[in-house]
Amino acid sequence: MSEFLGRLAARQLEAWAPTALRRSRRATFVQTYDGPDGGVADMALRGLTAVAHTVRGGQFSVVVVAPAGDPGLAARLGAVEAELPREVAVHALPGDAGLLPVALKAAGAAGAPTFAFVVAAQEPPRAVLAAAAAGRPADLLLCSAAGEPGLRGALESAGFTLVNVVEVLIGGHPYGLAFGTGSERSLTAFKEALWSVPHPEGLRYREPAERGGGPIDAPEGAPEVLRQEVLTQLGAAGGALTVNDLRRHVLTHGGYRPADLLAVVADLHDAGVVTHDRDDGRIGGDTTIRIA
Repeated sequence: MSEFLGRLAARQLEAWAPTALRRSRRATFVQTYDGPDGGVADMALRGLTAVAHTVRGGQFSVVVVAPAGDPGLAARLGAVEAELPREVAVHALPGDAGLLPVALKAAGAAGAPTFAFVVAAQEPPRAVLAAAAAGRPADLLLCSAAGEPGLRGALESAGFTLVNVVEVLIGGHPYGLAFGTGSERSLTAFKEALWSVPHPEGLRYREPAERGGGPIDAPEGAPEVLRQEVLTQLGAAGGALTVNDLRRHVLTHGGYRPADLLAVVADLHDAGVVTHDRDDGRIGGDTTIRIA
């Protein structure tokens, strides 16, 4: 699980940093762990090496909060920092996820883009989530060893306007994986990373309990689960929705990507299950999809 989380955070950081530094001359990436980081902290930070050129001329702060007692953490972080431009400052603090508000304040993160990566034994306290949501703008990648129940509501209450939650099963243990943001672009990057990051053997995704807890199979072709989800949403809306309406639902619910939606809509249309209002056959965001 540690390697998967490290790769996932690195991929998200790689996508987030260039956009953040186009909006502001300074940005902050903070990581917190309730236990030993298991090699995740430096792996996640390596996501910045691929886009290091975007940092030059800016101010990029990295804060890693982890329990004291890991003598190798500073050396591992230092090895990655040595590969990064001098505009990147990396700091390690002893503590757990509860220290995130203090870490962000110490990094001078107020009023600038922030990306928080939190690995917690349970759902973090409200103050932690509120601090993570205070960036301008703010992204949060959260993994809870206590599973996914309650994560969506907690992130929405903290102020994240776009939230996605899936359950990750590995070794028989369920982990809650949540992403909160205000950016469709960031959330799309997260959904893409769920499938592009290499998976350890045995890792599976599952829907949150509130959505039935069913398995999320690989998005190949037109997944049956997504087909049924589209038809359910159309039925609940009186039989018609635009592609943008369906896209936003797919983006914020379950493990499938907006690109998978288009494949499903095309498949349902070819099967005569749905119709649309485009004579030229080109399905766009404002295209209305109707149950046939």
